[in-house]
Amino acid sequence: MGRTRGDDQGRLAEGRFTCAERFPTLKAILLDANRLGLFDDNPVAGVKPPQYDPKRVVIPSPEQLRQIRTAGDDSFLLVADLMSGCGMRNGEAFAVNVNNIGPSGRCRYSC
Repeated sequence: MGRTRGDDQGRLAEGRFTCAERFPTLKAILLDANRLGLFDDNPVAGVKPPQYDPKRVVIPSPEQLRQIRTAGDDSFLLVADLMSGCGMRNGEAFAVNVNNIGPSGRCRYSC
């Protein structure tokens, strides 16, 4: 794309491209698979397209973070802790495999 590291305009344009282009493509693929009978139900029914607004960044307050941590089950708590404590992004936190973190009895710090 011809952008350099640290080019905020390029980063923002790339984010808009991701939201504007990839979701409709994925939706079309899933709908085609549904039409071919690979899914019994519409896999995108009720799914809202992602929205990218670089001006709308919200950092939760400590009180909001406490409420977030009590809002779900243990899996959700793990994801919330990884995101808030280690700075992981959504995909990174959800991809953690607790059964494959490291050898038993040893600590492994990834934050």
